[in-house]
Amino acid sequence: MPRCRAFSKLTLLLIPCIFINHAIGQSLNSVHSTPVIIGKVTDGDTVVSSEGDRIRLWGIDAPEADQPYGKQATETLKALLRNEVTYLEIADRDRYGRQVARLYTSEGININLALVCDGAAWWYEKYAPSATELSDCEADARAKKLGLWAEETPINPSDWRRGNRSSTSAISVPFSCGEKDRCSQMTSCDEANYHLNQCRLDRLDGDGDGVPCESICR
Repeated sequence: MPRCRAFSKLTLLLIPCIFINHAIGQSLNSVHSTPVIIGKVTDGDTVVSSEGDRIRLWGIDAPEADQPYGKQATETLKALLRNEVTYLEIADRDRYGRQVARLYTSEGININLALVCDGAAWWYEKYAPSATELSDCEADARAKKLGLWAEETPINPSDWRRGNRSSTSAISVPFSCGEKDRCSQMTSCDEANYHLNQCRLDRLDGDGDGVPCESICR
């Protein structure tokens, strides 16, 4: 059995030893990585740097904020970051121009992988079809019913965003994705926030400060 490195008590409680070592195995590439300070954790798979850059974690999809296990996923990511310098390895840019990246702790833990290993996020097969380490970790977490997999009927976040939710776990919200895409169409700040965070409509946050449609949210 591999030995865990010295991590904070909270991190060790959230992330089983075997998965920490698995995540360390996906080592940091110092040539292509850049140190970055994370200023804000938006949810379980999105962060904002101290420079104001919104960063989407590559290869994973965490439960949404209003979805079962959404808050726990966010807290797991915060525990992994621990307000330290994090290392960024850009894998892609999405259609909104956001950096899509792998994040690593200073100890070399692959944060994206650790989230999936711990059951705090899904493997995003659509955008990372050949990421076998993510696939394997998800399978292990499912088998052990870790994190979100302890739910009776876990719902894929992409299905949740489209409104495909089970009657037993859904939280009723008065908004839905796909009907509006501009600030001028929003009737409230709550609606603007929903479209930014749940529908990933980043155009509503032109300056990238996490506040959408500032004419109605200020």
